[in-house]
Amino acid sequence: MECFNDWSNFKNAETREKYNIAKKKTKNVVSEARTQDFDGLYQSLGTKEEERSKYILAKGTERKTNDFDQ
Repeated sequence: MECFNDWSNFKNAETREKYNIAKKKTKNVVSEARTQDFDGLYQSLGTKEEERSKYILAKGTERKTNDFDQ
């Protein structure tokens, strides 16, 4: 955020380059976190915990879609 503020205030090549570098590093960190999160999800597939969580999610979704009159 700091690099973006510097770039938006001064608008020169040096601050733009710092902003681009910081943006690329942030994208890499987010990508790494998503990969780790999905790896954990894929490892849990086929286990009892995963089956239980599927039913809990389905039950919650069903409750949200029901009318109050039913």
